[in-house]
Amino acid sequence: MKNITDVTKPRIDLLSVLLSTIGFGGVVFGFSKAGEGSEGWSSMVVITSIVIGLVALVLFILRQNISDPMLNLSVFKYPMYVIGMLLIMSCMLISLSSTIILPMFLQTGKGLSVLITGLMLLRVVY
Repeated sequence: MKNITDVTKPRIDLLSVLLSTIGFGGVVFGFSKAGEGSEGWSSMVVITSIVIGLVALVLFILRQNISDPMLNLSVFKYPMYVIGMLLIMSCMLISLSSTIILPMFLQTGKGLSVLITGLMLLRVVY
């Protein structure tokens, strides 16, 4: 098969890698720490890590406006792309919630057995 594109050797932007690692890591760490302990969302560790993560993500997004970005975010300029992404995200959230939260509610809240819960989920999913 003939290669029709030009072969390039892009360099790795270390600042972008560092900002994305701190950003995504901080947000994920903050959300995971919120479920632990008795303080929950009011813990200073949770608030600090989420704020640092969000600031790093904003800096990462601003950094990607360079001529050769590590992650091309220019597709978000098109409204139909953003709407499609939001629809896909909402479908995934609905699907995950029906397979994770619904069984917990049926077993602990309604007191149903595991067999009945599984049969009800089989009916919901298919």
